[in-house]
Amino acid sequence: MAALASLVQILCATSSSTLATFLDSIVTDQSLPTKQKISILSTIVEHESFSGFYMHKIVKSLIHHHSKNKEESLSLAINIAAKYVDLKVEETEDDANNRLLMEFPCSRPSDPKTIPNRMLALLKERVEAEELFVEDTNCIILALVAVRPLDQDLAVETFVLTMATLLSASNEQLSESLDMVYLCTRFLSTLMCPNEFMEQVVDNLFLLSKLDKHLDCENGAKTLAHVFFIADAANNPLWMQKKVVRPLQGQLLIQTMVKNMSSTSTTVRLCLLRSLNKIYPKDEAFRQMLEAENTAADIKTCRDRIKHLTNLAWDSSAMQNTDSPILVREAVVRFLLAQLSVNFSLLWQPCITVIQTHGQGGIDADMMWDTFYEIFKDANVKAAALSVKEKSVKKSAKNPG
Repeated sequence: MAALASLVQILCATSSSTLATFLDSIVTDQSLPTKQKISILSTIVEHESFSGFYMHKIVKSLIHHHSKNKEESLSLAINIAAKYVDLKVEETEDDANNRLLMEFPCSRPSDPKTIPNRMLALLKERVEAEELFVEDTNCIILALVAVRPLDQDLAVETFVLTMATLLSASNEQLSESLDMVYLCTRFLSTLMCPNEFMEQVVDNLFLLSKLDKHLDCENGAKTLAHVFFIADAANNPLWMQKKVVRPLQGQLLIQTMVKNMSSTSTTVRLCLLRSLNKIYPKDEAFRQMLEAENTAADIKTCRDRIKHLTNLAWDSSAMQNTDSPILVREAVVRFLLAQLSVNFSLLWQPCITVIQTHGQGGIDADMMWDTFYEIFKDANVKAAALSVKEKSVKKSAKNPG
């Protein structure tokens, strides 16, 4: 298989006609096991020119193969599309105009016999049979993010049902399926207008309250950020006031977001800051934190990041001219402490200096130390859990039976 993968890379640099013939032979070869076909085609998906040329050729071969071997062509399409989305989904984060599409040309988008609609039917079967948490279901959802065209009404119905099933699970089970929740959220937001999405998915499924306990997870934070991105696109400022700013549930959500400003995960902090900036668009402190997190921690941009961190000092205009002083101060202190977990030592001393200004400025000392102790405790709990997991893996490797 390694030799075949190398051959694929060589062919990717050859003429288009040679590659097209090779791809068609790989897809349609009856003697080659499906797993090997997936492995070879996955290598091509990783090629930088996949979406520009190779995707179209593979799709054409899959459609041709579908008339002879429906089950295998469906399996190949699911795995190839899933691989493509897995590699590219982060590049299209919060960009509704830059969607991951793999077009399967057909005369009637609602035709249930097309490859995309057969994927959709397979997902619906899984949901109705309560087999949503089967291992390869995640792969089907990943693939459906990209494949088109789909029967739109069936797609919305199936994914809303999928979301409802995922969100009704226990907190433990939900925490393990947040990647699917995030993908479903992304998918539905491309099929529905913003206001329809906010009503049917966010409000009717109580998505915000379900996410509240999972904002320390990257996919939970990413889902929330995408929801607020769509809320902003809906151009309905009253929704933010009615659903987030004013109600008790919304205030609890905001407190959870602030608490997780001390996360050691860059993704969690970045996504939560995007969300907080949607809730408090005029608050300079949240903007400075977002600017700092968006600036890479490296030698080239170090000064820019430190500048944004320095703008969070106690006596800065960002801190003195906020409408939510208590909330902002806690968020800033947690955020600054989290910067000490960034693996770039040139940031540490400037952060400590800024933290000292808050201590000298009269911030509640108990809050400062309680926050520090909480972060220290969480870090040790996670380290201990990781150590136990690593020991378990090593033990399993030594005793596979």
